[in-house]
Amino acid sequence: MTENEPMAPARKPSFVWTSVIIIVTAFMTGAVSGYFDKMAEYGEASRTSGFAAQLVVIAIGLVVLGAYLSRFGRFWASWSRRKQLYAVSLSIAALLGFVTTLALRFGVGDGPSSDLFGNGQFDPQVAILVSALWIGGMALSLFIYHRNVDDHEKQAYLWGGLAGFYAVIFPAPVWWLLARAQMVPAVDGMILFLFAVVANAIVYMWLKYR
Repeated sequence: MTENEPMAPARKPSFVWTSVIIIVTAFMTGAVSGYFDKMAEYGEASRTSGFAAQLVVIAIGLVVLGAYLSRFGRFWASWSRRKQLYAVSLSIAALLGFVTTLALRFGVGDGPSSDLFGNGQFDPQVAILVSALWIGGMALSLFIYHRNVDDHEKQAYLWGGLAGFYAVIFPAPVWWLLARAQMVPAVDGMILFLFAVVANAIVYMWLKYR
């Protein structure tokens, strides 16, 4: 290729194959979860072993996805460093959320309130591990994110954060007052947290992609 010849456009990964790898990994993770749940009912497996097996499946899926995407190195290299780091920060956040959900699911005890959003007792080691992952992973992801977002992204993020704030300060005191009057159940911090996350996501996505 001479200096005057234009560079050939970089090939892009197939959306179909990328989706297939992700969906198959998610399906296999769910299948492993169901298998170990059933084994645990008969006392032939522990929740910890099920959690470890799911992490292995996820790791294999990530290796396969990485191997596929590595064929399009020029596509990744065509991105600016800011865009690459932005993608890395989002990937860290997504992986953190997925691993946290798995860890909490297998770390909760048995009993009528043992579901993830119930009040069952967590294994102390799992609670410490997930707390450390949440603080450390979020801090790293946000540090990278805030150093590599453009003004449009920043505006969407700030307004999304404000919407999440409003989603807490409006219902929280009302819920607290009604609970004190024994008209509704006690205030649940995780439900308020979910209100904030959903409101944040809706406003952020609307402003970013409209």
